[in-house]
Amino acid sequence: MPGLDLSTKKDALRAVDQGIQWLKARQNADGSRPPSPQPDVTAFVTRAILRDPARERGKLDASAGKGLEFIASCAQRDGGIYRDSRLPGASRVYDTAASVLALAGARQDRYEPLILAARRFLARGQNRSESSAQFGGWACGDAPADMKTTALAIEALAVTQRISTADAEKNHSAPADPDWTAAVAFLSRCQNDERTKSAGKRAQDLGGFSNSPGERPVAGEKGQAGRQIRHAEGAATALGLTALLESNVARRDPRVLGAVNWLRANYALGEPAAGLGGHGPYFYYYSLAGALSLYGEEPLLRAQARPADWRRELMIKMISLQRTDSQGLGYWVNDQGDNAEKDPVLVTAYCVLTLETLLDEPPY
Repeated sequence: MPGLDLSTKKDALRAVDQGIQWLKARQNADGSRPPSPQPDVTAFVTRAILRDPARERGKLDASAGKGLEFIASCAQRDGGIYRDSRLPGASRVYDTAASVLALAGARQDRYEPLILAARRFLARGQNRSESSAQFGGWACGDAPADMKTTALAIEALAVTQRISTADAEKNHSAPADPDWTAAVAFLSRCQNDERTKSAGKRAQDLGGFSNSPGERPVAGEKGQAGRQIRHAEGAATALGLTALLESNVARRDPRVLGAVNWLRANYALGEPAAGLGGHGPYFYYYSLAGALSLYGEEPLLRAQARPADWRRELMIKMISLQRTDSQGLGYWVNDQGDNAEKDPVLVTAYCVLTLETLLDEPPY
């Protein structure tokens, strides 16, 4: 198996340190991060600081501590962690899931009541209407359920499973779990799969995911049952693979293998030619690193090309994209991106988290 060479690892650690210092310098007095009034950006930044490889184990950084307190201050009576949901772009589910991951990353008992309440909020937020096309998924605000929100909710629920189980055993109660079977059913409906009769004839469709069921049809092309074909997308497929594994779907399950084969066939770190589906390249890299790390195939085997040393290649890509500000600190931004990727604070958090995931090598 390949391992990271010392030079690349040192460059990555330097890029992480530069990015974290840049993020620390951009914190509001109340612990939040500009420009969002919601806790989601603060949660991503706080997770990045908490996962700093240079952080002394058990020691809570002051900047991360202020971020955690801001997140905790956003807790609502319904268990969700968000600000006023009427604000533009607000999403109670997305904000709550991001916040849960940050609070769980702190590993402090004092946050467990908030985590448990938020977990119950997320479990209740799952679409339980079997007649709905969104059945089993989670929605962003008033929009239909989508992969980005659903995958983050599943990650938050999976990460906090141990806390929930221990609490249920202690209090002799049922754990606040989602309907995992329904969640997997939603994920399956987002996948281009022969069994759902929605697969295209092209290799770049089969096994890949769309951001939501039926999204982005390919004009003029229909499947065996007359349904419109959907484009598969890079970020959605990486999220789909991660969410399937976190929902305890077996590694040899056809849905998991379909997603992996799609990522093998469409592996690219230049311009993600497979399609971003409305997501920017930095979110794609962040999602891809998480999916491939969780699946754990190194190198990534490809039928029509050389095996991909994806961990090292993605790490080099992230380092090459880092910019330097006037104080000599490193950050990332997508000048040509959508509103989210034009925010250097959020994008830098994505990139630091990506590098931290890549640096967390498995034992060979």
